[in-house]
Amino acid sequence: MFIDFQSLYASMEKAAHPQYKNRPVVVGDPASMDGMVLAVCPMAKERGVLTGWLIREALAKCPELVVIRPRIKAYIEISHLISNILKSYSDQFQPFSIDEQFIDITISANLYDTPEELAHIIQNHIFLSTGVWARIGIGPTKIMAKMAIDNCTKEGPEGVFTLWREMLESTFWTLPVKQLFMVGARMTRHFTQMVLLTIGNIARLELQEFKSRLSIEMGKQSDNLAVYYWQMARGLDPSLVKTDIQESFSQSRALQLQIFRSLADIEAVLLELIIEVSQQMRRHNYRTAVVSISAIETEGDQTGGFSRQIKLSQPTFLIHEIAEIAVKVLRELWNGMPVSRLSVTLSELTDESIVLGTQNKGMDERGHQKTICSRLHHKRGAYYVGRHGAQVAKAVKVSTAEERLMISKYIFLLYLEKMAHKELLELENSSYPLLRVYKMTIYNVLNQFINEIYFLRRELRSRNIRMLSENHSSADIYLRYSCRGYEEHFVMKQEVMHSKIKEQIKHYTEKF
Repeated sequence: MFIDFQSLYASMEKAAHPQYKNRPVVVGDPASMDGMVLAVCPMAKERGVLTGWLIREALAKCPELVVIRPRIKAYIEISHLISNILKSYSDQFQPFSIDEQFIDITISANLYDTPEELAHIIQNHIFLSTGVWARIGIGPTKIMAKMAIDNCTKEGPEGVFTLWREMLESTFWTLPVKQLFMVGARMTRHFTQMVLLTIGNIARLELQEFKSRLSIEMGKQSDNLAVYYWQMARGLDPSLVKTDIQESFSQSRALQLQIFRSLADIEAVLLELIIEVSQQMRRHNYRTAVVSISAIETEGDQTGGFSRQIKLSQPTFLIHEIAEIAVKVLRELWNGMPVSRLSVTLSELTDESIVLGTQNKGMDERGHQKTICSRLHHKRGAYYVGRHGAQVAKAVKVSTAEERLMISKYIFLLYLEKMAHKELLELENSSYPLLRVYKMTIYNVLNQFINEIYFLRRELRSRNIRMLSENHSSADIYLRYSCRGYEEHFVMKQEVMHSKIKEQIKHYTEKF
């Protein structure tokens, strides 16, 4: 049996605010139009509102939307209460995410006329205790129970779904291949190239033939992948409901407000937390499919914060993949206030022995990066990794604070070089003695700029950082660059640039 609470946060808020029963509801900060939508109720989804949108975007799409402030502590408490309710029906119970659970009712179902009857009893028990309505999928395996809900196969009354083996060919196999569990955009493209357009196209093949065809499409390392998708298409799931499965791994850190006020410093701590929590997960042989980052921000008497959960297209154990997502979230959500606590959580865990589509041609290279970072952490400790940001950044493929400082200096020296060239052109035909001395000073300063630019460019290239484009506005200078194959950007305020120019000109004129 698979139990889905369908946007748990939003469902809980609708239960707590019955006056909004027939209104579209989202969870987010109503006081911040630039805040994120954390959860969306089904009614709001029908109006086109999506999780991750800005509040103002959601209100523009759906003006009648009700925005309710999140209550994270209450959500966790109710999630635990639901887990305890399910445990009262079976000791074979496994959380899949904060709003999804597996429960094995093989034994307890014998006490009832049908599994559907037990499903309704569980449904009502949860509703009366929490006010949250659950959808329940029933099937002979975990994957079939989940696919029953995901694809709404033979919906029973009050949101109970069933998928039995005799129903596979007439229902499940007719669905597009992209609806198969863990098939994302990349695998859909591969299957389309192989003319495997429906789930049934895979299920009807013999395993050996499917392996052979997939190896032609993806390479020799695709055998485990072929077995996995072939089993999923046929509803075969060898995994059992694990009662002792680790639900998540987390790391958090309290920060000193007077120190951690800049994005670069906060990112450095975030990367250290990611390394620590990834190592912890790897020691237990898990991969993660959900990365969560949260922060508490404090400025005097003002307190705020943010929290965001990102679902991955496929489970991973690779530090640089986790870091890329977490750093992107931090840059999107941080509003400039000092951070007093930072947390990273890896959840929706998969046993390492089950390969869920991570094998591809780049796997050896990425696995090698993971191994280097793992050994660095194991032999030298987290302090060493934190002190050696460049090595860590090469594993996670994001620029370090030191590298962004170099990029900042590079932009600003280019700007100075242009100004110096312009000044020299204006003095080109001057014959006044004082102006000739001034011209010589500028010429010497320009040579200094050129030498420093050459050194910085060479150093950045040695770190596999390439400049892509540069744009100027009245307020900002915007630079796009590629860092170890990943595109990033850097913004410098024009007023900051002018302040730096005055300092630098004073420094160079005193020098010469």
